Amino acid sequence: MTCRKCDDPAVTLSKDAQTDRALYEIDQVFIHNGHRLEDFLTLPKSNYVPFVHGGNQLVQEELAYDQYSLTIDVDKQKIGSMMINIAHTKLF
Repeated sequence: MTCRKCDDPAVTLSKDAQTDRALYEIDQVFIHNGHRLEDFLTLPKSNYVPFVHGGNQLVQEELAYDQYSLTIDVDKQKIGSMMINIAHTKLF
């Protein structure tokens, strides 16, 4: 699933974000038919907050970031930081 209809196939959602979005869409179908997710106690609830189209390009770009690649970047930074700490410890 691509991120919030941002038309960028390189942008992806995490599994949790996909689940939240799917639950939100299911809830919208239920609402259209006179029900809600809350009517079904065994179903999980969505944490998804729909994007309100305001035409602000900066906000749209900020909301359309690739969560997966950011996670990979953070992990790489953590590993790099750990290696620097290990090398620094060996020097002293």
